Amino acid sequence: MKSKIIVIGSGFSGLVAAASLAQKGFEVKLLEKNSSIGGRSRQFADSGFTFDMGPSWYWMPEVFENTFSYFGHQASDFYELERLDPSYVVKFEEDQFDVPADLNELKRKFEDIEQGSGEVLQKFLDEAAYKYKVGMDEFVWKPSHSIREFVDPRIISSVFKLNMLQSLSSVVRKKFKDSRIRRILEFPVLFLGATPWKIPAMYSLMNHADLSLGTWYPKGGMYEIVRALEKICHQ
Repeated sequence: MKSKIIVIGSGFSGLVAAASLAQKGFEVKLLEKNSSIGGRSRQFADSGFTFDMGPSWYWMPEVFENTFSYFGHQASDFYELERLDPSYVVKFEEDQFDVPADLNELKRKFEDIEQGSGEVLQKFLDEAAYKYKVGMDEFVWKPSHSIREFVDPRIISSVFKLNMLQSLSSVVRKKFKDSRIRRILEFPVLFLGATPWKIPAMYSLMNHADLSLGTWYPKGGMYEIVRALEKICHQ
């Protein structure tokens, strides 16, 4: 007889958990308080218009690809991704900054604002790419079954290179003088629920995810991800 498991909540995590358990042979019941699945990534439609209720950007596409590959799929089996250009627009008090998808163009635009900042940005993003790789490989992809997974001399020796003892804001403000550039580079960590002056500079890895890996959008809306996970749950 199959064991029965109840999963509470049908957001991304709940859907993936339900699909994983079903794949292992459990009988899964998924509970959701709302009238539709999706959790924070629900969808609202009215009078011919459709709106994403939660997330509106698609960053770190390899996270989604790894999830789908676990179930023998890839994202393109379910939806088409489009890289946005400009990635997004930053509104300032008196002007705005269109963040281009092309990194060389972004460096030129930074250079127009602050001389020398294009080269500094490239070095900053090179460091962010290193932090991204270490962060994903040594923290995110580990199963977190035990604290011993993280007692690794390589991680301990990387504390200073990862800027774990400095805030993101302090590092950005040492490298760039213009307040607009500073705000552009400080803003992505807000998605982590933190402020740039309180979060370690290691999280400049978010700048790599943002400016280097790009901002994407699934055609049809973010709810296409929910629909994809729902299909996997019913396999």
